[in-house]
Amino acid sequence: RGHSPQQTVRFLDNEDVAQATVGQSGSLSKLSNPKENEADEKRLFLVVRCLRGIRGDPNRIRSLGGPSGMLGWPLAGDECGLIRGGCLQRFENGVIYYSSSGTFTLPNDVNAAYEGLQGQSGILGYPKARPVTSTANGGGTIYAFQSGSIYSSPAGAFPVFGSLESQYLARGGVAGNLGWPTSGRVCTPMDDCVQS
Repeated sequence: RGHSPQQTVRFLDNEDVAQATVGQSGSLSKLSNPKENEADEKRLFLVVRCLRGIRGDPNRIRSLGGPSGMLGWPLAGDECGLIRGGCLQRFENGVIYYSSSGTFTLPNDVNAAYEGLQGQSGILGYPKARPVTSTANGGGTIYAFQSGSIYSSPAGAFPVFGSLESQYLARGGVAGNLGWPTSGRVCTPMDDCVQS
């Protein structure tokens, strides 16, 4: 919010640095002289801002390991004013979404499939639960949304929603004889849809 580099260095000298790096001494030693690495200085400032400003559950970011964890460094500050009062924040390896359903993380491959359906403004709505991992039929992870799911497996990440998901779940879902999705939904001009 308009911090000069000098102000940013002073801001990073407080306890928020330890929180932002989640006790990873490697991160702190790498940034022992932040004036020598302005890019890293700005990135760490974004982590601190993220920890202070993300809506809903700032501890969720710490629990993911901060910049040394699965998300990596933030790419920008949080974006709010989304449909139905939601927010998001983009990181190197994924995106955190906040809405009335809670605060949830999507890795980049799942987020690409999500944004392919217009993200939070599309048919799926916002993420609504933590991902569920299954070992059935080769294994994968299920990401639940307000109006559907994305199934991520070695075959890829594919959304399933509406009547197709209802029929899929009725046949056992990922543990049934259909296994994991291997393609996206394909519909004809007559609105006949298929998915493998």
